Amino acid sequence: MNIESVQRWLFDKLNRKILPDTACPVSGGCINEAFLVQDDQGNNIFLKSNEPFQITLFETEIKSLKLLRDAKAIRVPEPFCSGIVEGRAMLAIEGLTLVINTDAADQKKLGRKIAGLHSHQSPDGRFGADFNNYIGATPQFNSWKELWTEFFITQRLDYQFDLAERKGLTFRRRKKFTEAASRFLDGCEVSASTLHGDLWGGNVSFDQHGAPVTYDPAAYFGDRETDIAFTRMFGGFAPGFYSSYREVFPEPEDIEIRHRIYNLYHLLNHFNLFGGDYGAQARSLIREVVKEIR
Repeated sequence: MNIESVQRWLFDKLNRKILPDTACPVSGGCINEAFLVQDDQGNNIFLKSNEPFQITLFETEIKSLKLLRDAKAIRVPEPFCSGIVEGRAMLAIEGLTLVINTDAADQKKLGRKIAGLHSHQSPDGRFGADFNNYIGATPQFNSWKELWTEFFITQRLDYQFDLAERKGLTFRRRKKFTEAASRFLDGCEVSASTLHGDLWGGNVSFDQHGAPVTYDPAAYFGDRETDIAFTRMFGGFAPGFYSSYREVFPEPEDIEIRHRIYNLYHLLNHFNLFGGDYGAQARSLIREVVKEIR
């Protein structure tokens, strides 16, 4: 990162003077370089950097962050700007001081905040968003749909299935699964909630005052249970998170099958991004769900 170029860029975009000796590399996920810088007022700015063709990743991240902030339910970093600086795609957002927090009371607070996020509905009840974005580095399409089942099958599963098949993974039960999942989801009571879209433990934290924070969203309006399903994929959140969340949104009777249907999307995406055993896990899940839904 050319700090002098970044200084000029941020001054031009934000009218903030960056102190060059404060720049330090930090973790930015698996696909970006990331840095933290500080302005002359002591405010931190978090910077992501990538190849220039990845600029759309950053442009849509700004839109996703704004969608979450519009719900006014949980703290989300303020998005500042994106652009090309010295041949690199750059994203600047508010730099927050984050801490690891396993306190049971604060985990319950996180559950209530996510429930508050999900209480915010799309203006006209439709599913999708005004923009497409990414789930990790994979394109995620959000064309508006009146029906949740149609949205989830066409905008979520079909693209991931097609991508996995182009990578050599075969699905003998693909049609049976989508037909069974469609019948099942048609019977679910669903509303168009504001979703984080990529809600796992690496994308939530707490600020220095104990307030829950979330970031790196793939936001859109959809069934709130898709977010909760993904929280369970990699070991799950703390019990207090779920108990406080379910005080607001009680657990549906069909939760186990519904969550498995939703998490197929993430298993396929992980296969498409990383390969490995995710493909076998996806095929096993498909087989189980087809067997259970008659």
